[in-house]
Amino acid sequence: MAGKKPAKVNSSNKVKHIDSPGKATLYMGLGKGISCVCPACGSKTGRGIMYDYLNELYCSKTCIRTQLMVL
Repeated sequence: MAGKKPAKVNSSNKVKHIDSPGKATLYMGLGKGISCVCPACGSKTGRGIMYDYLNELYCSKTCIRTQLMVL
């Protein structure tokens, strides 16, 4: 027996997503002593997802927002 079809979405009720600053990039340090330092909070990351905004790497999108408020 077939299930019910999902309800159609009204075009007037669609939510527009706000484009937040920063592009997610994968950062991998070349050695144990090499790490990326976040300019906003100062945390060090040797490997992981970093956010690129205006040619600087931030550890999270909240750090980008705090830097935008300071400017």
